[in-house]
Amino acid sequence: GDGGSAREGLVTMDSEVLKDKLRKLNMTSKSIEMTSQWCIFYMPEHTRIVAIWYHEFMKANKQRQLALLYLSNDIMQNSRKKGNQYVEAFYQYMPKAIIQLTRDGDQKVNESVSRLFKVWKERGVFGSRGVQLLLDATKFKLDSVAGSPQEKPEKTEKTEAPRVSKRVAEVSQLFNSFEEEAQEIRKLESQHAEALNGSAAVSDSLRPVAGDYHGHLQTLVRNGREVLTNIRTWAQDIEGTVQEAEKKIDVLE
Repeated sequence: GDGGSAREGLVTMDSEVLKDKLRKLNMTSKSIEMTSQWCIFYMPEHTRIVAIWYHEFMKANKQRQLALLYLSNDIMQNSRKKGNQYVEAFYQYMPKAIIQLTRDGDQKVNESVSRLFKVWKERGVFGSRGVQLLLDATKFKLDSVAGSPQEKPEKTEKTEAPRVSKRVAEVSQLFNSFEEEAQEIRKLESQHAEALNGSAAVSDSLRPVAGDYHGHLQTLVRNGREVLTNIRTWAQDIEGTVQEAEKKIDVLE
């Protein structure tokens, strides 16, 4: 019946590939986004994925634990339109994970965790009461990190770097990510042309490749759209400033 055909279409997630990805995870947005897309691609296996995530989290050092927490945030936010499965699965492990990560009272770590809590609250990731329940369970104090004297950076020797406007830097960074994705996609297409053009059934061994490819394409689209939006807004602002200046020139002449 129908159940059988749906079952055949189900992609199985290779837990060894997942563990490898989680162990190589770092704090760069590219690393987090790619791993997040991969996990969302295997959303039907969210229970197993989150259990492995928690297992790896408890073994990781502070820096990787923080990266793994950022990863969980990215997965939850970007999978919500497909359903709440990931949110519910991560929420079960979240108190223990946060207690483990914040128990040393490391200032920088706590500031990052605090920012995540605020994002979850603002975006209602865990519903209206979820964040408060999580704060109660972990005894984490949001205000304990705000306004602490250590936040002020130490004064260092001034080195004059060429000044790049914030806007140029942002667009440049987005465009670099966009270019990197395009490069990865071309590489995968040249290595696995048949498996990725949709004409042939994907063998089990190439399923992770298809998952990666899918993730790169989605990130490319997201980054590309963001670049375009930034450039359009920027162009409008420049146009407005130029027209304003032209009017002033007309008045003077």
